[in-house]
Amino acid sequence: MKNNIALFCIVVLVSCSGNQATKHAQHDDERIKTNIEDKQFNEVGDSLLVAYDFPEKWYNGVFDEGHAMSKNDSVIQQKFDKLDFFDKINEKKKLGNNAGKEYMETKKNVKIDSIIEFDSSKIGHNKLVYIKSYKTFLDTTYDFPPTERSVDILFYHNNKFQKKVNVYKEVNYPFSVDVKLGYLNKNGILTTKKFEIDEESVNYIGTKTEDLNKFLKQ
Repeated sequence: MKNNIALFCIVVLVSCSGNQATKHAQHDDERIKTNIEDKQFNEVGDSLLVAYDFPEKWYNGVFDEGHAMSKNDSVIQQKFDKLDFFDKINEKKKLGNNAGKEYMETKKNVKIDSIIEFDSSKIGHNKLVYIKSYKTFLDTTYDFPPTERSVDILFYHNNKFQKKVNVYKEVNYPFSVDVKLGYLNKNGILTTKKFEIDEESVNYIGTKTEDLNKFLKQ
């Protein structure tokens, strides 16, 4: 009888310990989830990008002999130029060696001329590093190699590199330019709009919206 009582007490004790450990684990998960939900992304770009509707095409008047630039074209071009935020970013510091190495490995046949961290944030166990960079394409098919300016967010979880998300990109070819303008709000919603620029006009390609919260891990 005494043995049965002792065995019953041990079972109850183990069960209580297991339940307590489970509760602690659930509490930790809930705390991390709450930290993720409470934290905000750092805003990047101009919020006016989301609201402004670009026409499919307008003339930029780069060359005098090209198509004449109307008053309306001029207004649209001014808004487009204002939404280009790359040169407005305050440079903070050179990117760390490890992050720089990981970023470079995601770029094949590209020479990275400069990588600069301009912001960072922590959301739970996630660290976000905001960078701007200058690159040159190693492409011998062009007389003058194309160059790229970009703004990216590097996602880390427990200090391990996970994902790179592009927010802004400008690729300069000899006779054309591809541009992606982006705006990231504090809730993690990224809106990007793509354009193709040739010698006399700007063509609006389209808009994309993406929720970056899906890249956060608990």
